[in-house]
Amino acid sequence: MAKGACRMAGLIVCDVDEVVLHFVSAFRAFLESEGFTLNPKSYALTGNVRRAGEEEPAGQAEVSRLLDRFYAANADRLRPVPGAVETLQALSRTYEIAFLSNIPEVYIDLRNQNLKAIGLDFALTGNRGPKGPAVRALKWASAAERVVFLDDSPRHIRSVRAEVPDAFTIHMIADHRFRALVGKVAEADLMAASWREARPAIEALAARS
Repeated sequence: MAKGACRMAGLIVCDVDEVVLHFVSAFRAFLESEGFTLNPKSYALTGNVRRAGEEEPAGQAEVSRLLDRFYAANADRLRPVPGAVETLQALSRTYEIAFLSNIPEVYIDLRNQNLKAIGLDFALTGNRGPKGPAVRALKWASAAERVVFLDDSPRHIRSVRAEVPDAFTIHMIADHRFRALVGKVAEADLMAASWREARPAIEALAARS
């Protein structure tokens, strides 16, 4: 995106897993096929993955190994979250859309294939660590005056608030079990359970531009 190329209502920077694509349900099914279970007691994967029949949770190294195998087999075939495709396609008439994902870099192309296959052919940027600096860079590159940021992770919401204080931040997670484990995120302007809840707020921002 060239600086000054976009003069729309603003820039939407959108996470992918559990915001646009169903990650948790697919990962749970994969774990079961590998002899593991996912039973969330906290908002994390590590500590909630167990080998079937065992009480002790799998360690970080084992979870990372399972995640890598999961993405290798599934990064191009996850199902869309209800409302994500229609909403982002509609919003693209008034907003520039950019995806920002912390998926391992080796699987970025597969993720891009997945998004394009469901009708979301928007720029995808890979990221590592907190997303605030990346969102700030995307805002600068687009010359957008307004940024809307959607993510399932409270830490990324907080990071964006710190780096782009005037961003409109939306916390959203499709999986209801993990959503129930997240309390109020003070840095989120909206806690949305679905795209049906998020869309009116984003459209209202565009109407005020």
